[in-house]
Amino acid sequence: MEKVPDNQGNTEKSYCEIRLSELGISPEQNKIITSFECFDDCIQRPYNVFKIGEHDSIEILFVGLDGMKTYMRKGKEMPYIRVRSNPESENTNKYKTPFGAKSEVFFPPIILEKYKSVEEINTLVITEGEFKAMKGSIHGIDCIGLSGIHNFTSEDRYGNKVLNSEIVELIKVCKIKNVILLLDNDCLTVKYEENKDLWKRPNSFFSAVNNFRERTKKLDIDVYFAHICTDLATKGLDDLMVANPGNESEIRDCLLSRKNTDYFSFLKFDFGSSDKLRSYFKINESKDSPCRNFYEFYKEILEGKEFLYNGVFYKGNESEVEEIASGEILNYCRVGDHYYKTVKRPTKDGKFEVDFIRRDKTTITDDLGRKALKKIAKYEDFTCFPSHIDYKQSINGFYNKYQKINFTPEKGNCDNILKLIRHIFGDAHYDFALDYCKLLYEKPHKNLPILLMESEERNTGKSTFGQLLITIFGDNAIKLGNSDLQNDFNSFWIQKLLMVVDETSLEKAGIEQMVKRLSTEKGKVVLNEKGKAQHSVNFFGKFIFITNEVGKALRISKGEIRYAVFRVSELKEIDPYFEENINDEIPAFLQYLIERTLTHKERSRMYFDFSAYETPYLHQYFEFSKPSVAKAISSHIQECFLSLPDTDELLFSAKDLYDCLKKQDSRIAEKDIREKLKTYYKIEPLSSQRYDMFDLELFQYDSTDYIKKRNGRAYLFERAKWVSATTALLTTKKEEMPKSGGVLPF
Repeated sequence: MEKVPDNQGNTEKSYCEIRLSELGISPEQNKIITSFECFDDCIQRPYNVFKIGEHDSIEILFVGLDGMKTYMRKGKEMPYIRVRSNPESENTNKYKTPFGAKSEVFFPPIILEKYKSVEEINTLVITEGEFKAMKGSIHGIDCIGLSGIHNFTSEDRYGNKVLNSEIVELIKVCKIKNVILLLDNDCLTVKYEENKDLWKRPNSFFSAVNNFRERTKKLDIDVYFAHICTDLATKGLDDLMVANPGNESEIRDCLLSRKNTDYFSFLKFDFGSSDKLRSYFKINESKDSPCRNFYEFYKEILEGKEFLYNGVFYKGNESEVEEIASGEILNYCRVGDHYYKTVKRPTKDGKFEVDFIRRDKTTITDDLGRKALKKIAKYEDFTCFPSHIDYKQSINGFYNKYQKINFTPEKGNCDNILKLIRHIFGDAHYDFALDYCKLLYEKPHKNLPILLMESEERNTGKSTFGQLLITIFGDNAIKLGNSDLQNDFNSFWIQKLLMVVDETSLEKAGIEQMVKRLSTEKGKVVLNEKGKAQHSVNFFGKFIFITNEVGKALRISKGEIRYAVFRVSELKEIDPYFEENINDEIPAFLQYLIERTLTHKERSRMYFDFSAYETPYLHQYFEFSKPSVAKAISSHIQECFLSLPDTDELLFSAKDLYDCLKKQDSRIAEKDIREKLKTYYKIEPLSSQRYDMFDLELFQYDSTDYIKKRNGRAYLFERAKWVSATTALLTTKKEEMPKSGGVLPF
């Protein structure tokens, strides 16, 4: 990554360079000699342990006792690189572990050299974090790093969790006598938050330390738990040494002494009961209350407040700690006069969706006690307000049933998602598709065109695109079947943001009317739930239809511009890891949408101007959806014009058309032809006259006498109105048709 010059022309240092400079890690100390056969055919060469990554992050290379650590990605062996995000970036994830890879132990170069030379190590320090391990190792502490306080295990051949095999190997080869599990100075710190279970943090530290104690009890070593003293201003080992320049040797000696000092607090494991350790973290029960010891230790921040501890609400004072209610009460709310419980209902595909179930007041008091009712949040009524960037559960005293999505935007690569969108919509409508996604994410209340993606072939990616949007918007999106839209009860989808109908085949005219009415709805619609009274709700949903029934999946009336129809071609290459890749790219895709400027401005009730998403395939649906008589008239007139390329006008009376069309369909009546010419095509007959009538049947039999003289009131048919470029395109061979929203011919 290139460095960015500042205003004075100086080169601004990267986050990696600043961090290494702060830690005092020289370029030589940052080198590690190893090999990776996918890179260099097992040639030993130096690599940087820490190097500049994308978006000014830090890439951390992991090398194990047997060489460079790797993991499998898309069928390829990849180097194991963990990423530390720049704190000033918009990325909310502090660290990023390779997708799908297990947690690994970080070994600084000095430790690996001692292992290779079978050098004895008296005391091994295990801490959380690569920078802490690296800083300790360059100042004489034999230290390795974990990616998390619980990540010191691996599985044996029976699937049992045991101490990490590389740690065990290091202990044996280097004849280690003492092991110290070193935590930061905040392991005994709790911050008060309303409705947050304060027991979870100290219990997590206890579980990590206790599990480490259990995993090491069979080793012939002395094992200690230590943490940086809580009264110090520095959090970790690296911070402690950086804050005390020149005293690194003193800090090292204090740590290796394995005794309580001004820098470190120690506890030696006795491998007996865990009560002593539980007491250390203040989560042991006293005789009068399960949380008395916890309350006394954190009294300064808890006194006079209700707090949640191990699933139960308490309130303490000088004399006692009173139990108020079960923490399960947080799953309940009172909306208007009724009580509801939030549950996760299992779905047929093994997933869960959020639902609200009515609960009687007596049921709640029976299960949780009368005091619990005071803790239940109260709302005026339900609302459903779609929002993704600034989501709120409570809006002006109303409970928002719209769900927060599970993804947070972050900088990164989303090439696979963009490649999929370009394939589905083509170059001509690529910007439209990205604008559609951006509006769906940033302005979900806007009306958008109804998408219809069609193809006769399988493996086109259209279902993958639909599933991608469902994954992004979670419980706010739903996959429907054909019967779901035809069902009288709509409560399970009417307040969703997105309805994806796969394998679409809906030919009923009533469905078309409902879909197009809802797609431009700006007010309220009727929610119809089985066994309950109907009521009105706001509608903001968008429809996406996916079908293999090309040209006939829906009935779309002539002139209807609410639909955007795209013909999708078959994928030439099938990547078995494609769906996994695009799901991994969702946070980066959302960030891309945020940073991207809309190409189209708001022009209509469907936001876009019709020209932004018009394709020739919509006109096929116009043809398919015509009344049978109108379709027969249109087909005959177009065929006549296509047979006479130099003729711009034709004249036919209703009787002429009837004589031609009855041979194809005996059910057609002359009065039906007159009615459709008047009401559907909006044309009236001319005054009575003598005219030339083109006989298509005689023409097709190569007769030279295909013009017949007629008398009567004929209708005038003009080529420009009946044979457009679209009609010509739709009569070409299938393989000549442009796909994926190709450039329109008109």
